[in-house]
Amino acid sequence: MKNIRFYAAPKYSGAEYEEAENGIYMFHENGYDNEDDLVYVTSLIFEQEPEFGENAPDSPYVSQYPLEDILDDFMCVCGDFYDRENEEDKQNSYVEFVCEDIEPIRDILSLVGKHVYMSPEYKLIIE
Repeated sequence: MKNIRFYAAPKYSGAEYEEAENGIYMFHENGYDNEDDLVYVTSLIFEQEPEFGENAPDSPYVSQYPLEDILDDFMCVCGDFYDRENEEDKQNSYVEFVCEDIEPIRDILSLVGKHVYMSPEYKLIIE
């Protein structure tokens, strides 16, 4: 994954979302009445790198790795794979990250501008 950037998804301007801080949104899964349903979200856009075992940039599917290791290491889940954006954009991939706590989402945003890939030993590398 290279050229990692924040993706300001159009849906974040909807009533279900409230900006918590720059690039991080609170999503109220069942409306604003129940704070237990609150999760934090952010989205990234990036280029996949086939030379590191990732899908080709024009693939509509995001490679399992390094995404799965990012999810594990940062204790997040995917909220949206942006099917339409990934189908239409032949160079970039889009993913939304979700967590009940804000700190892992802050950590996900720390990947902006970095290079992330799997080493030959299947170790997640963040440069």
